[in-house]
Amino acid sequence: MRHLVARHWPALLLLLACGQEPVEPLERRALAITSGSASPDDRDVVALGAPSGAHVECSGVLLSPRVAVTAAHCVLGVKAEGVAVLGGAEASRPEWLSAVQAVRLHPAYDPETRENDLALVRLARQVEAMPGQVGGPSLEAGQRGRIVGFGKPSVDGETGQRRSGTVRFQRVDGHTVTYVGDPSLSCAGDSGGALRLVSEAGERLVGIVRSGSADCTGFGVATLLEPSWADFIAPFVAEADGTPEGEVPTPAEPRVPTGGCTSAPWPALLWLSAAVVARLRPPSASHRARRARGAPGR
Repeated sequence: MRHLVARHWPALLLLLACGQEPVEPLERRALAITSGSASPDDRDVVALGAPSGAHVECSGVLLSPRVAVTAAHCVLGVKAEGVAVLGGAEASRPEWLSAVQAVRLHPAYDPETRENDLALVRLARQVEAMPGQVGGPSLEAGQRGRIVGFGKPSVDGETGQRRSGTVRFQRVDGHTVTYVGDPSLSCAGDSGGALRLVSEAGERLVGIVRSGSADCTGFGVATLLEPSWADFIAPFVAEADGTPEGEVPTPAEPRVPTGGCTSAPWPALLWLSAAVVARLRPPSASHRARRARGAPGR
């Protein structure tokens, strides 16, 4: 056995290193709202952070009592048990806190371009805060909007308080809207927060904050919900609302491997396993007889 380990130590190390897929912490550069104000009434906008609730990493928006939408880059590589959803105007004093049962990234999300930067989060229990109105008329440049999130009021500020501020749409394409300050902008911690269209008919949730200028003074970008509603969002909401509280749901679609056994070269593992079994199997009577006579084994 000692000789087997010496000969095959590279594959053995691979096998030992493959014991558990790494869990990445919920720590991503997020986007907070500058020149804004406290927002106690936007109860559908929630905070996402570690289960301890000690720190806010991103924002999210409730679409139903069991589902929140956020930015995909906020939860990329993060397992459900590494995320908690916090409700209330102050994340440090949440009105409620829910564990997460499942996280699903948009199937067409591109981490490099941030295209389709959306993710859905299934809460482990129903919450009382009711979602706002979603969707509305076609968006156009020049329209006014309102952003809501738990991010920083400035580059050097602190996350954790729900704030809102007004913006103006600068450019609208098929999947995103770019906005400029009027006078507010998103900043670190607002990623996943709400972009609402402001009109005479009232406010509608139309997008999720995605990215923006590094100094929080130039522009912001939000991912529109409407293009992903029928194929991605609506089915997940229907499935989640029918899942009993506390039950572990059916796993989401397979994701690109991030490490662990899912990305290991399995032929090498099978070969090593066969070699170990062969060495540990008791020798046959004929083999023992040949060894006693000095004949080579096979």
